[in-house]
Amino acid sequence: DITVGNELVPMIEREGPDVLFGGTAELFKNGDITVGTLESSISDRGEPSPGVKYPFRAVPSLARGLANAGFKVLSLATPHIMDYGAEALEDSFRLLSAYNVGAVGAGTNLRAARKPITLNIKDAKVSFLAYYHASQYTTNYADDEHPGPMLASYSIMKEDIAKADKESDILVVFIHWGVIE
Repeated sequence: DITVGNELVPMIEREGPDVLFGGTAELFKNGDITVGTLESSISDRGEPSPGVKYPFRAVPSLARGLANAGFKVLSLATPHIMDYGAEALEDSFRLLSAYNVGAVGAGTNLRAARKPITLNIKDAKVSFLAYYHASQYTTNYADDEHPGPMLASYSIMKEDIAKADKESDILVVFIHWGVIE
């Protein structure tokens, strides 16, 4: 779980985005693949969504820091990915892609949010899916016309997993589950 908010911006701007992973980057880089869950959008656009008590948004340079630390795939199926709206979500995908970090579990619509990421790791095709379900935070999930994180719906997950499983040797499913109040 990687959460980067406004309080870390001065340190990142002063010391660079690699400062956040200084103690772990070598370990992460030495693995066959490093994955994580990103609890913040990466952007300098958008406004905090109404009703979000603690909005999280990381500065754009975080994408470079994540790539430099060795991350290859990040789940965006989290309650905070939409804290700064669709613009910040779009920026997150664009910035991560620019550094060859795959993002899964959210999208500009339902179809995009359901799309797996598949990587070739050694001799195996490894696919990733990601889902999120209710928490104490207000979240609008991706649907046919709206962006957001992918809802952990049993029927959709069952269909997505069956399809991705046929197309890969290994399937990893992220599920971010929160407290339901």
